[in-house]
Amino acid sequence: MNYLLREDFKTQIKDTILNNIVEGDFNLLDVVEMQSISQMTSYLAVRYDVPQIFNKQEAQRNSQVVMVLVDMCLYHLYSRIQPGQVPELRQNRYDDAIKWLEGVAAGKFLPDLPLPTGTETGEKLVLQYGSRPARKPYY
Repeated sequence: MNYLLREDFKTQIKDTILNNIVEGDFNLLDVVEMQSISQMTSYLAVRYDVPQIFNKQEAQRNSQVVMVLVDMCLYHLYSRIQPGQVPELRQNRYDDAIKWLEGVAAGKFLPDLPLPTGTETGEKLVLQYGSRPARKPYY
């Protein structure tokens, strides 16, 4: 794993259950972590410097990002085993994680994350384009 540590999972799942889910192949955690980070990036990149967020190590990491990432990883691991029967707890935590990410992208939540360089508010430049209403000349 690159960003997450095995200890990060201990707060949400027992080691024996995690071992059963990955069927002893802990390389699956690396794959699922990268997929979940990619999914998180699509939300966080709207306002924050994503490379700076995920280049932090251990104690420097944002605890909310770690928690949300673990929730997403566990959901994806469970859905790999039984796609239609993900435990309700995992489904609810995943839904909460997505709602939080949507709120962060919309600016409703303001986590302590690094802003893109050169901005103070974290908002990226948005270009708006269009044209004047169509004319209806008649002769």
